Amino acid sequence: MRNFEQSDYGNDRVPWGKTATASLIADRNRLDYAGQFIWTGVDYIGEPTPWHNQNDTPVKSSYFGIVDTARIPKNDYYLYQSQWLDLDQHPVVHILPHWNWEIHKSYQQAVDKYGDIPVRVYSNAGPVELFLNGKSQGRKTFQEKWTSDGRKYQEGEGSDQLYLEWRLAYQPGELRVVAYDRQGQIVAEDRVVTAGKPAKIGLHAERTQLEPDGQDLLYLYFDVLDKDGNWVPSASNQLHFKIEGPARIVGVDNGRQVK
Repeated sequence: MRNFEQSDYGNDRVPWGKTATASLIADRNRLDYAGQFIWTGVDYIGEPTPWHNQNDTPVKSSYFGIVDTARIPKNDYYLYQSQWLDLDQHPVVHILPHWNWEIHKSYQQAVDKYGDIPVRVYSNAGPVELFLNGKSQGRKTFQEKWTSDGRKYQEGEGSDQLYLEWRLAYQPGELRVVAYDRQGQIVAEDRVVTAGKPAKIGLHAERTQLEPDGQDLLYLYFDVLDKDGNWVPSASNQLHFKIEGPARIVGVDNGRQVK
């Protein structure tokens, strides 16, 4: 059975375009580079490549946005942050993928020929250390390179890699990544955990202040969590919403491309 999912490792693209990594590298090496126009920043309804013009599919929106239709960031969002933000002001570290592979139907597509899962980290820091269930999997460091006009950038193990990568045999638990600055001080952390079964709903608001003009919008985010408060990446529960008081619901979206 098809699940109509696309890889979020940054290796998927439309036939007429480039991956985010390829675009960043191509423009980085141009002397006359002034900026990028990225299509598309946000997923949109229609043109669900590679299932475009296939009327028998349940796919409703594009896949190649940096954020989905619910404005939830995808992994490429953090790739751009790692390339664009300054370490001293905005340290970035982001780990992928999720860590619930014992029940995920895409497991066989994710593992390599040795049965290991590629664990990737986007960061603008120097040394980065990965831990699996509290045990260090080693530190890795980006190579510092320079463009012909004197701009510094970072590479992984290959010239086409803007990430660091470990390959691990899957063990349920916690993956944690720690990023260090040039003095060896921790500047950022990220983690993913193996979640249990859906047990409750978490809620957070984009902001808490509203203009009382009848026009202002408030974005509320609902997360399906396990009993310990961990986000469940494989959750497919159907949720129902209602509101009480002087407000109304103008839209609900989960960002998934399949309706």
